[in-house]
Parts: sequence; C-alpha cells; structure tokens
Amino acid sequence: MANYVQEIRKYVGKKPIFMPGSGVVLYDAVAGEIVMQKRSDNGCWGIFGGAMEFGEQPEDTAKRELFEESGVRATALELIGVEAGEALFHTYPNGDQVYNVACLFVCETWEGVPHVHDEESLEIKLFSLENLPKEGDLNPPDRQLIRRFLDWSKNGEIVL
Repeated sequence: MANYVQEIRKYVGKKPIFMPGSGVVLYDAVAGEIVMQKRSDNGCWGIFGGAMEFGEQPEDTAKRELFEESGVRATALELIGVEAGEALFHTYPNGDQVYNVACLFVCETWEGVPHVHDEESLEIKLFSLENLPKEGDLNPPDRQLIRRFLDWSKNGEIVL
C-alpha cells in the first residue's frame, strides 16, 4: 500500500485521500483490559491496524497488521463496525491528509505474547478499560474506534 500511496501523493500532494484499512482491539474480556501500542510516528497510544493492500479482505488486513505490530496471531476476529467521516480524518506529522475508512475488529483469542515487533511501535502496554489513556494521548483516528469498541463491550459509562 505504501507504494500506492506514494504514487497517489505525486498527483495530489498533501491533500486528503481515502484510506481503507482495518483496526484491531486486542481484548482480554476476563481481565477487562486491552493491549495498545505507543506509535512511533506521533507518540500517541492506539490500537493495532493499518492500510488495506490490493486484493486483501478487511479481516486479512487486520490479521496482518496485528502480527506486524504486536507479533501475535489472531485465532478469531469479530467485526464490530465500520467507521469513517470527520472523526477519522487525520493529518500525519509529514502533512499528508487522509480520511480513514476503518473496519474495526475485536480479537479475544490469539497466539503469542504482544511485544514491539516493528518500527511502528515504541511500546506495547495493557490498559484496563477503566484506565485508558486520556483522549489527548490517543492517536486521533483511533478515538472513534475505541468509542465504538467501548459501546460494543457494554462499557458505555467509560468516558475518554
């Protein structure tokens, strides 16, 4: 996808483009915790995920991105929603603008131990649902995805 985006950027520069992708909430329902990554591009906490590649199904994107960023393999994923719109607009530190269209999955069973697995993450950490990072410390496009997850998990009383 990077080559595709680079090619598009030759024509549109920093202007907004649509960016289809998938996000994954790695969720331990028994402990009431999620695993998050501290991103290397902006130092914010976020869920795992990224851009869809040509010919890829959203679930395959989710599994690939989860493995690339955390070193774990999803054994089951559940699609809990698709998010888009102004809440998922993002300007990257280099000035590139995107309107993300994200398929959001929850992964409650996986193989391996989450760890920093590539250059996109600085740190991997467990957060209880009652003690998530403050909104200003969250990766901006992930805020809406985390809200969707909290609604799904029946923890709507938790406020970011």
